[in-house]
Amino acid sequence: HRTGIRFDPVSARLSDLPDQIKTRQTDMFPAFMNLQPDKKIHLTDPCFSVAWVIVNRTKAPFVRNTKDLAGMNVSLVKNIPLYKRVIKDHPGISVHTVNNPSEGLRSVASGKTDAFIGALPVVGYLIRKHNLVNLKIAGSAGYDDFLFRFAIRSDYPELKRIFNKAIRSVSEREHDDIFKRNMPVRFEYAADWREIVQWTLGISGIFIFIAGMSLFWN
Repeated sequence: HRTGIRFDPVSARLSDLPDQIKTRQTDMFPAFMNLQPDKKIHLTDPCFSVAWVIVNRTKAPFVRNTKDLAGMNVSLVKNIPLYKRVIKDHPGISVHTVNNPSEGLRSVASGKTDAFIGALPVVGYLIRKHNLVNLKIAGSAGYDDFLFRFAIRSDYPELKRIFNKAIRSVSEREHDDIFKRNMPVRFEYAADWREIVQWTLGISGIFIFIAGMSLFWN
């Protein structure tokens, strides 16, 4: 809309997109994967940062981060930036590979898997779109945000410049409006009780020590 260019959307699997742009079957795509610019692909400036979250069923317990998923079956889209990192960092997780976020969310909703790790704007949009009322965002995955860009065929340098200009023209308020429109209805928060207990015990210990010293001197 901002560029004034008309786009014709085409369907493709995430894993096929880099080859499609290199063979010029497509002109651009949202680069929701680890990509490096090369002779065939150029990348735009970042549009926004994407937070990684954990999705489970509404009656499932709260999870603080990916460590709490040990021993569970977790859906992951193969080509997202976190795929290999989750497997390496958390060998106790049984990873169920899916082709796209919709497939991953439906596997959780149907009980096939226990949780899904994905990008907050994407899962928020899909939960609302497909009316997956038995799903909730249970917590943060505990990984750094991913910088979202567009991949553009390298022989269209003008298109990259147009996109960068459009990206820079989007205000922070417009970013917030886009985010709010696609946020899911349900986002569960919970207190980290272990941390609260540790602080309580620590403060109580200091208080008891001071009181004890006062009584001793008195």
